[in-house]
Amino acid sequence: MPQSDKLEHIKDLLSLQEKMNQIFKEVMEPPTISTNIWSPLVDIYELEKEIVVKIDLPEVDQKNIQVNIEGELLSIEGERTLPEEVDQEKFYRIERFHGKFLRQITLPFNIDQEKVSADYKNGVLTITLSKLAPKLTKQITVKIN
Repeated sequence: MPQSDKLEHIKDLLSLQEKMNQIFKEVMEPPTISTNIWSPLVDIYELEKEIVVKIDLPEVDQKNIQVNIEGELLSIEGERTLPEEVDQEKFYRIERFHGKFLRQITLPFNIDQEKVSADYKNGVLTITLSKLAPKLTKQITVKIN
């Protein structure tokens, strides 16, 4: 067997061992809560006169959500907490993110900050932002004396 084939077999075995170690780690270690800031998933689309942003925030209490706009930057932040009735030690697996989240989106258009609305229903936050009418440019002819 050529030397290169032996090296490939060794690499395959090491890869398999790494995968098995990961499986045992997941099964044997108790679940932990991530303390990192996470970022919820969003959909953003444009209608004729507005931009709509939809953010998945299941099981986030509405009072734990803040929406801010500074210039062209839309920020959504808040926190999802673990159920209080269950001790962390009782969990078999924790795959969903918990803790603080932050999502910042640069808006593609200037928006009318007086015409922004938000609705939170079935775990989805929908933010509707009215677009400002584009400033019309006017061409003028300047007489040169």
